[in-house]
Formats: sequence, C-alpha cells, structure tokens
Amino acid sequence: MQEMRVRKYYWYIVVARRENQHSSDFVYEVFYYCNFPQTLNNSWGNVFFFNEYQVFKKALDWCATMLPMAYFK
Repeated sequence: MQEMRVRKYYWYIVVARRENQHSSDFVYEVFYYCNFPQTLNNSWGNVFFFNEYQVFKKALDWCATMLPMAYFK
C-alpha cells in the first residue's frame, strides 16, 4: 500500500470474499473494508485505490449500503 501512497493514492477499499465457515455448501460471504493494512485469512478479492477523496467517499457510501463491513479483532 505504501507504493500507492507515493503515487498519491491515499485511500483504498477492499471488496473481498471468503468461504462461509458455517455452511457445508460452497457459499461465500462478501464484505468490504477500507484503509486497513490487514486482511482476513482465506479471503480474496479486489483493491480499489483512490486519489480523490470525494470519489472514495461515494464508493465507500455505496459499499456501506450494499455490503457488510469486515471487523478485525
């Protein structure tokens, strides 16, 4: 992430998924988090970088409306 900060991309959103551990089927839980350098085990997804705060804020608002946020312990 440091490499992107050098390029003036200060904000990012991760949209990821991982296998639902409470289901025997192949069901995935989709979630998002932003500006946090850690990730959840056994997850994969995409990182979206932003160099304009207003665009980042709109994307974050969309994620908050449509997806659950990941919480780290």
